[in-house]
Amino acid sequence: MKRWLRKYGIALSVLLLLLFAGVTGSALAGGSKATPTPEPTPTPQVFEQITASWESGHADKHVDAFGNTILLDGADCATGVIRFTVGSGRTKEVTTQEIKQILGWPDYDAENRTGTLNLGRGGEIILDMNVFIRDSAGMFLYIFTTGKPEDKMSVSLSADMIKWYEIEVKSKNFTGLDKYTNIPATVKPRYVKIKDRSESGDGVCIDAVVTFDAEPIVKPEKTEAEKKPWYAKFGLTKKSATALCVGIGSILLIILILRMIRWYNIRKRRRKLRLVYSRKRDGARRQEGNQ
Repeated sequence: MKRWLRKYGIALSVLLLLLFAGVTGSALAGGSKATPTPEPTPTPQVFEQITASWESGHADKHVDAFGNTILLDGADCATGVIRFTVGSGRTKEVTTQEIKQILGWPDYDAENRTGTLNLGRGGEIILDMNVFIRDSAGMFLYIFTTGKPEDKMSVSLSADMIKWYEIEVKSKNFTGLDKYTNIPATVKPRYVKIKDRSESGDGVCIDAVVTFDAEPIVKPEKTEAEKKPWYAKFGLTKKSATALCVGIGSILLIILILRMIRWYNIRKRRRKLRLVYSRKRDGARRQEGNQ
């Protein structure tokens, strides 16, 4: 018996150990489930600092998507995108060229469906108007959109992109804004923030943003005509203008001297009259005293 144990004991022990390890591994594998890795939340695309140059004025009338005729004479358009965070629901990839469609004057092509920027649901864009937006009489800001029924958005103004003041939309179709609410008189807003609030669809499509009766940030330089000296506007040279000033100054000085002489003579005459009157009065008093 001892000989049998010595001969087969070691082999039997190894076999039992392998069998136990196999059973244990199967039990552990069957009792645990692999935790699925959650899909990462997609990071929205962000575009910054896109600018374009446009003429400072637009004399034409423009008919928007709702049939409203807007006179753009004296208006200013958005010239820069500070930041654009793309929303969801878009079917096409965003390009810089598409973003530039929101800058400048309205140019929506209804037939080809081009000329607008689609913000996407929840998208947000900050525009630089490059002027100070003022609370003018009537409508002061106009947003040209395609006007889809499901579109919703909020609009805010800011002078420093830190403190924002939300303004009310004039109509449900966002055709214009005419209430300058909650903006202190000392604040000069320059930036416009548009936030898409749509619950369905692909977000609001914006053609252009314009403001009326704005205040220039930098005063325009004087024209050559305005830079000319005053005498040049009258066709005079510097020498002739100097002679004219000297002549006018001399005449005024002579008039002043004559008036001073006249004033002096009047005072002198009055003193003489007072002296004569005083002597007559004293003589009369002496005469009365002698009597």
